[in-house]
Amino acid sequence: MALFLKTSLELLDYFPQIHQTVEGPLVKKRIKAAYKSYIQSTEAGTQAIPPPPPPEPPIKPMYSNVACMAEPIANTAPATTPNPSKPKWGTFPRDSPPPTTSQPRARDFKPSAQTATTPPKHPLAKQVQLVALIAKHPNPFSSTAPCWKSAPIKSFPNIAKEVKAQAPGCALLGLRPSCTGNLIMSFTPHSSPTTLLSKLDNLRKIFELSPDTPILHNTPWSTIHIANVPTHTNKEDTVFDQATITKAVLGNPVFAGLALTSPPKWLHHPSKISGPRSSVVLSIEDPSGTLAQTILNTPLFMFGSPVRVKPWLPVPSPPPQIHPDPADMDCA
Repeated sequence: MALFLKTSLELLDYFPQIHQTVEGPLVKKRIKAAYKSYIQSTEAGTQAIPPPPPPEPPIKPMYSNVACMAEPIANTAPATTPNPSKPKWGTFPRDSPPPTTSQPRARDFKPSAQTATTPPKHPLAKQVQLVALIAKHPNPFSSTAPCWKSAPIKSFPNIAKEVKAQAPGCALLGLRPSCTGNLIMSFTPHSSPTTLLSKLDNLRKIFELSPDTPILHNTPWSTIHIANVPTHTNKEDTVFDQATITKAVLGNPVFAGLALTSPPKWLHHPSKISGPRSSVVLSIEDPSGTLAQTILNTPLFMFGSPVRVKPWLPVPSPPPQIHPDPADMDCA
């Protein structure tokens, strides 16, 4: 703008014909006033704008600020122009790998009170069970038709009442046969097995069992095999009876306080024992299986002589013999 006004003044000086006209001086005066005003306004505007302040020095990050940074720094790489060779729609070219998507950060899962499985405050107590071994007994009953077998529903109230009278604190729940044919007596969990085992003779009378029918506590047990046991004092004497060998076994301190599910007895029938040494077997209550291992690692003595303790290994039954069919033999 200033150059335009200055050029206009110079043209008026170069062409006096314009200056000699009636309007020439007025035009020149107006151009000078405009040029002067423009120059003054420009100088005033330049002085009004303050100079920019000097840049502040960058703040150095502290270690605490850097260590507390939780989010990663965003990627500031410049955006790239799309590849014209890449198809706009459909799948990606085979030369390029599929795009990788960022996996969301796993959040800590805190199970609610409804989904959290909490163990019961009071675990269920197990019932106390006794087993009468009647399956393989030649004469297990003292009568021809025990009432609990001929009329189980009708006779059960009287049987339960008699059991409670003979064994205080023990309540009979029911009777049922086992898969092997024995009789299982179920009692309430608070019933004392010690009290029941001390009243076996009374229980045999109540259930009309023969005096020699075994009744055992149905609990996890372990069988101990004691070998090299003296059978008698002299060759002319008879074999020690069951009461004698039981007293000799229980004389070892390791058996103190243990519950016997099967008392000590000779492995073979006494009538078949002819040598000076034989084996004795017994069973103890052993829910965890550790009592049998303790006995196996403890030296035992019977009748003042050391004996050898072995784990019980039942004799396997012989394999069945298959006789060929005579018709097959003729065909052969």
